[in-house]
Amino acid sequence: MKAILLVRVSTQLQELEEQTLSLKKFAIESGYKDKDLIIIEEKESAIKLEESERKGLNRMKDIISSNKDIETVFVWELSRLTRNPQTAYSLRDYFINNHIQLICYSPSFKLLLPDRSKIDENGSIFFGLYISLAEAEMRNKKERFHRAKIKNARLGRYSGGFVKYGYKVNKIKESGNYLKYEIDEKESELIKYIFDEY
Repeated sequence: MKAILLVRVSTQLQELEEQTLSLKKFAIESGYKDKDLIIIEEKESAIKLEESERKGLNRMKDIISSNKDIETVFVWELSRLTRNPQTAYSLRDYFINNHIQLICYSPSFKLLLPDRSKIDENGSIFFGLYISLAEAEMRNKKERFHRAKIKNARLGRYSGGFVKYGYKVNKIKESGNYLKYEIDEKESELIKYIFDEY
């Protein structure tokens, strides 16, 4: 029988390799052989993308539908699967209906009973609890990002995204390295010209 290792990171700065190696070791300790493991690695958002837009989830479902030997999906933590409760419960039902065991590394739990016939009640409780925590963590993180963006805008600091015409960003070494907006003298001449002509 075979298992899928579903590995996801949400930013380009995070590393897939460490997560994959740890999950692979865990799967082998759980009784699988190296040749039985199918690894799916993706760098994508679990909160911004809908379930149907997630490449990793789509690949997982394609592999499960075309390979009847798949019996288990391993994830590092439940938030690596998704942070969206609606997506989480849709995936939970998908695993139950297809008799696919979901094994979470940290914190450790299994969704189904050992024979994969139905949901494990303890697994169901853990699943609901950890998805709620993952969603709350993401809400808090988004709120912190929002507050930081407002503060950075007040201070003229660059927080990422599109730089408006007439400005540029430079690294400032005052209280740590950060990027700050500055007027682009060349581009600003055109803006002044258009303003004066208007």
